[in-house]
Amino acid sequence: MRMTENEKQRIVKSADFLYDKGYTSKIKDYAISFLGDGISFIVSYERYSDTSDVLIKFMKENEVYSVGWIACVRSGLNIQPHLRLENVLMLLSYIRENYSSVTSRKYCKESDKSVSKFIENRKNPAHASRD
Repeated sequence: MRMTENEKQRIVKSADFLYDKGYTSKIKDYAISFLGDGISFIVSYERYSDTSDVLIKFMKENEVYSVGWIACVRSGLNIQPHLRLENVLMLLSYIRENYSSVTSRKYCKESDKSVSKFIENRKNPAHASRD
């Protein structure tokens, strides 16, 4: 689903801290990219779905991580899958509050391991009790 003009405006306003850090933005129908020094944040609405996420991409390494998943495993942030704009605004707030951590590739890689464990434990609850 496309972002409405109102949604785009609210996202850009919520990401004002990224502009203060020297990021520029590129706005499309389904995504807004914030491009910084070797890092980009991609706020996206799934094209054929009513879900959203914010991704962080480390350009040089060509690695992408979900800020939604990072926020879930690191702080217990409860993302509601079908509240697209609300989720994005919550994730931008998480990035604002945890910017130095989120922009650390090491932090993202460690978070990715926690995400894998989280998903595995949800698939196999008996395994979770042994951890």
